[in-house]
Amino acid sequence: MTAASPRRPASRLRGPLVSIATVALCLLAAELTGRLLSPGASLLRWPNYIVQATAPDPEHGREMRHDPALGHVPVAGFTGLSRGRPVTFDTDGLRDHGRLGRGPVVLAMGDSYTEGYRVEDDATWPAALQGLLTRDVRNGGVRAYGVDQSVLRAEILVPSVKPATLVFAFIGDDIDRTELSVRDHVRKPWFEVAGDRLELHGVPVPTTDSRAEIGLWRRTLGYSYVLDSVLRRLGRDSTETWLGASRRQHGDGERVACLAIARLATLARTHAMSVLVVALYDDDTWRDEASRTHDRVARPPCWPARPGRASVRSIRSTRWRRRASRLSSGATTSTAISPALATRSSRGQSPRRCLLLKRPVRRANSARPMIARVALVLGSILLTLLAFELGLRAHRGVEWLTQWPNLVAAHRTMQVGQQRGRFVHDPLLGFLPKPGFAAGGVTYDDRSFRVVPDAPTPARPGRILALGDSYTHGDEVADADTWPAHLTTIDGRAVINAGVSGFGVDQMVLRGEAVLPSLRPEIVVLSLIADDLRRAEYKRAWSVGKPYFERTATGLELRNVPVPPWPAPGSTLEFSHILLGRSLLVDRVLQLLPWHEDWRVDHERALPSREGEKLVCPLMRRLADAAGATGTRVLVVGQYDKHVWSNPRRDAEHRRQTGLALDCARTAGFATLDTHSLLARAVAERGLDAIYGGWHLTPLGNRLTAEAIAAALSASYMPTR
Repeated sequence: MTAASPRRPASRLRGPLVSIATVALCLLAAELTGRLLSPGASLLRWPNYIVQATAPDPEHGREMRHDPALGHVPVAGFTGLSRGRPVTFDTDGLRDHGRLGRGPVVLAMGDSYTEGYRVEDDATWPAALQGLLTRDVRNGGVRAYGVDQSVLRAEILVPSVKPATLVFAFIGDDIDRTELSVRDHVRKPWFEVAGDRLELHGVPVPTTDSRAEIGLWRRTLGYSYVLDSVLRRLGRDSTETWLGASRRQHGDGERVACLAIARLATLARTHAMSVLVVALYDDDTWRDEASRTHDRVARPPCWPARPGRASVRSIRSTRWRRRASRLSSGATTSTAISPALATRSSRGQSPRRCLLLKRPVRRANSARPMIARVALVLGSILLTLLAFELGLRAHRGVEWLTQWPNLVAAHRTMQVGQQRGRFVHDPLLGFLPKPGFAAGGVTYDDRSFRVVPDAPTPARPGRILALGDSYTHGDEVADADTWPAHLTTIDGRAVINAGVSGFGVDQMVLRGEAVLPSLRPEIVVLSLIADDLRRAEYKRAWSVGKPYFERTATGLELRNVPVPPWPAPGSTLEFSHILLGRSLLVDRVLQLLPWHEDWRVDHERALPSREGEKLVCPLMRRLADAAGATGTRVLVVGQYDKHVWSNPRRDAEHRRQTGLALDCARTAGFATLDTHSLLARAVAERGLDAIYGGWHLTPLGNRLTAEAIAAALSASYMPTR
């Protein structure tokens, strides 16, 4: 035979180059299509949409200044035009109505809806409220403020303004803003929850602008009109991520908002003032159901109040008017707030109140433009996904462009074919090794136990029964290299290997109950890994039916017995497998996520997640009853898979679950052995590949495990009978 000629460098590069070219052409086609169909884009002009969106706002720079405590505040004494409308701030940085009121001072705090962004000085709701109450109403609202900043500004202003009443207004987005340290490229302070109190962070607020931190990938991809349009239509969070305009520090905005508003109660007691909390709504609330669902001010986050000392007042507004995406007149809002303030004094109610303005009904706009936008977004997404799919297939090989098998069905068919050669159906356990099977270094006797080859004559009386999963069975090693085989040599007693690959802890206990009366071993060693608890939640695992237990008022009830015959691989495909199972892109993406096994492997859950953890203790008690009937002592061993050593989060979770199982074993009167420290030391000294193969233990790893089990069996808590 002649040796194959080595591939030339050009041939090795052909696949990747074809993939890259295919993806690039499809993305370019999607970009050109989007620009042709959209009146807002051009084939000749290609601006960077991120740079455009993040350009400094000249009005913000003229009307606002940096503040080390709040991030930004109005420029004191500013007078000018904003969007063609007069805007005035007095020497204290408060919005000036142009006229003074009489009587006790009312201080209004909030965001742009309180400040009156894009409306005239006398058209804000605090200005209208002053006309209704004939009291001196001061406007301390500041655009883009979160609940946290509004509370901090109130704590600064109240000592100098000395209001008799504080009206604190907010919208749902103000709660989200408490989670940010940067919003619209403007830095701000933020709170974090520490127990039942707040800790202030980010002060003094830096003066540097975050626009310089856009990054290379945003500056490059920002020229794509289609990508910009798609991400902006996916919602506010995706838009902020795309633009890099905001930086989120945590996701605990609701708790922060509640605790921040609770600080107003302390402020009210200190300065002998009353407080009214008002929930407002932005224009997104009226546009679609998703925004209404997202709006979290349907139940305003008020501070905890004693019974009879606080109330929520619901008022249906008679009319809402909007101009330039803001309330063009504060009359409606002030009309709702005015009675709330009046009834407080006339009826002697508590000054602590929350006001909820109900949503008025608006007539829906024409759906035709929205349908066109949705169609454009969907078309762009589909073209992009198709480009990636074709690129992956071209990289895999030309034949993948003409053959599109269902990858899920193919994997399950292959798996079932392998299982049917090695396993047989069992009505109690679901499956057992095929009696007399021998191939690839794996041999079973006529009772479906794995053979221990060339086992020496037992040097000690009695037998040890090994129960477990693939780690007990000894996947990836020959018959003589399993830990039960090594234990036979080390301990001197005959060891029966009843481990079965894929067994859950429930099947281990059932097999022990089935063979204990006939074998009557001196000792049972039950070995498990954390995943065996999850397997107890399934009625079908790896395309094969299995029994499962369910907790009831009277104890454990065995279900799905007799176990039905194995189903055909294609009969258990779900609609998602039929729809997406042919996609190589979906398969590759799921390989990077923790859901790939659940996607390709045929599991059917019978119990909710983590129910297996609740089954361990009653299963151990059940095994204790069976072992007690034959005078058998039990050692439960906790083992660990290969991937815990490269994933600290997985390691911590598996140690927790294994520890839970060992605690249940000790409660049932069993001896226990946790192999984590043994394996951790071995991996550190010898390397991961010396202890583990593809997934399971190597011959060396099995021998170390057998030595640890032998030492545990000879310890004082495992006396000879």
